[in-house]
Amino acid sequence: LMANYGGGAAPATQKFNNMNVAGDIAAQLGVERLTGLSGNVLLPFVDKNFVATANEGATTTNTTSPFGTATLTPQRFSGRVDVSGQLIAQSSVSLDGFLKNALLRDVDQAYSAYIAAAILANDDDVAGDLDAFYLEAQMLANNISPEQIAVVCGTTAFRGARDQGIGLGGANLVVGSSPANRNSILDYTTAVSSQVAAAQMTMIDKSGFIAGEWGGVNVVVDNMTLAADDMYRVILNTYKDFQRCKADAAFTVTTYGTANA
Repeated sequence: LMANYGGGAAPATQKFNNMNVAGDIAAQLGVERLTGLSGNVLLPFVDKNFVATANEGATTTNTTSPFGTATLTPQRFSGRVDVSGQLIAQSSVSLDGFLKNALLRDVDQAYSAYIAAAILANDDDVAGDLDAFYLEAQMLANNISPEQIAVVCGTTAFRGARDQGIGLGGANLVVGSSPANRNSILDYTTAVSSQVAAAQMTMIDKSGFIAGEWGGVNVVVDNMTLAADDMYRVILNTYKDFQRCKADAAFTVTTYGTANA
């Protein structure tokens, strides 16, 4: 953004109304997102393997309750900000669009924190001071296809993976064509977020989680409540959820990189 909005002309290329691009962890990792939902959504999934080889004439082994369910329930994410009429008069840009985007970024952060908590709550192996190779081994041992693997980590864990690669003689733990592009751990899709505990690194099976949205983003500009003060209230509400829908879909180390912090 320009250093000084008041009285200045905003550049023609500046974007202020990009309300439809999600920036949360689920979007960054490529987790499937169901939109336009109505009511609670119940999703069945297979929680354990129930097929095996059997000898000729042998009785098929029964697997008790191999199915689980995930329920997507609308969770409200909301924010508001009060803006003076004088600020609007002084601004040469679409201030309402700017504020909407600022609120939407805050929604993405709150939703990302919700996602991070949901992933950790459904984690299958919370471990201590291990590394990305350990996480990859756990994923592959559970027959998770490499193209379905993604990584979400905190800032200390990301730096630890980078420094570990340097310590291994440049091993490609953090992959990229240049230093500025080196943000992919072991060449898997990676989201680095301050909404994740700093030393936490989790590998997930993207097909093992589901995100849901109900009705998109609702933005209201209220010019009545604080009219006597010449204030406008911008209110944003959106309904989202994030759930696991598959067994063995996430593995975590919780103290990654702390020695290099």
